[in-house]
Amino acid sequence: IVKSKMQNSSTKLLKFFVRDLLDFQQIKMNKLKKDVQSFNLREAVQEVADVLEYQASRAGIPILLDFIGDDLQKKDFEIKTDSLRLQQVLLNLLSNAIKYTKEGEIKIIVALNSRGNENYIRVAVKDTGLGISKRDQKKLFKLFGTVENDKNLNKKGIGLGLCICKMISTQFGGDIYV
Repeated sequence: IVKSKMQNSSTKLLKFFVRDLLDFQQIKMNKLKKDVQSFNLREAVQEVADVLEYQASRAGIPILLDFIGDDLQKKDFEIKTDSLRLQQVLLNLLSNAIKYTKEGEIKIIVALNSRGNENYIRVAVKDTGLGISKRDQKKLFKLFGTVENDKNLNKKGIGLGLCICKMISTQFGGDIYV
């Protein structure tokens, strides 16, 4: 069962990374197709945590979920947006958190906020990793932007994932930041 679960997670992870590359090209050509539908927010976030659970458990890092607000406590709470793109952004953020956290925990925090007459969700990934210098924070969401090489840092990324997260967030009228 463990091997099957790991293979299923690996397959889903690979699909997300392939989608990253395809979306990057579509966004650059202004041809990103949005698939906006209603979906269960809790289930979508849980699915991303499940996909990366094996990786996190091998690193000894628990992934915790925190849904803030009465509406988000309801198991049937739905939002309307592109669920795959939301999961794609969350997967990139969570994957980075696992890569750069040696001990402690990773928490996905989902909150329902309002601005004027509009409601929006705020999703945060908080970890107990090494942190990022102010200088490196400026590079994070740029194409091939990576942090300075440090012997204490597990540097495996090429600087594409967070750039794609920024592009997707912007396409949907949102924002992303450290």
